[in-house]
Amino acid sequence: MTTSSSIGYGLTFSQSSAGQTASGEEASLSEDMSLGVAVAIGAPADTGADAGLGALAYGNATAVGVDTLAVGAFEATAAFGSGPGIASASASGAAAALDTDGGVAFAAVDVGAEIMGDFDIVISTSSTQSAVLSAGSTSFWYEAASTSVTGIAIADGGSNGGGDSVTQDDSGAPGQSGDPQAVAFAGDPEPTPWPGDCSDVDLDFEGNIAIASVGAEAFGADSYASASFDVLSIEDSLSTVDAIVIAEVAL
Repeated sequence: MTTSSSIGYGLTFSQSSAGQTASGEEASLSEDMSLGVAVAIGAPADTGADAGLGALAYGNATAVGVDTLAVGAFEATAAFGSGPGIASASASGAAAALDTDGGVAFAAVDVGAEIMGDFDIVISTSSTQSAVLSAGSTSFWYEAASTSVTGIAIADGGSNGGGDSVTQDDSGAPGQSGDPQAVAFAGDPEPTPWPGDCSDVDLDFEGNIAIASVGAEAFGADSYASASFDVLSIEDSLSTVDAIVIAEVAL
């Protein structure tokens, strides 16, 4: 007989307000936020000798306006050797757009993280945040989202024997590798450093900025890792980031 259990926690917050600016212009502000944490514990199913562990992270952040910012961070890891098997994936993004000339600013973020395999313990987290401000000829839109999931398979990993590892980090321009970060600027931006998880993006920006950080690692005798992304910025118009990272290892 096998048993399993799970526990989850969630929080949501929303507010909106309307009024006038000091100059008498109509203004409105709406804010939303959500947080979630879940833990599942149970015995894994037997899928046979060809089973493996995998992790996938992906997403998009897009901002449309005169001044725009889009950032994203994506990580995937899979490992199976002499100890427990582990797969983890995380994705986060933030987008902000500002228009002070009477146009409409827009920002959107969509991220996802998945793991594949039979796990004894699975821990997942998620969060979202958004704010929309309209005041006279000024329009501002901000969105941020993050999600992560980690699975642990507490089984004998000795059959794998450790093996080799594969790491894929993509950066800056085609054909270059090293620091897993890509940056696209348009116009005359004044970017400030941003943390890898996009949880505290500095919104004091000017111009059109797109930044992506990606990484994939796989540890095992038969392993695969892949990371790819696109960043684009257009002066006075657009910033966008797309990415997908994959890590897999055979048991």
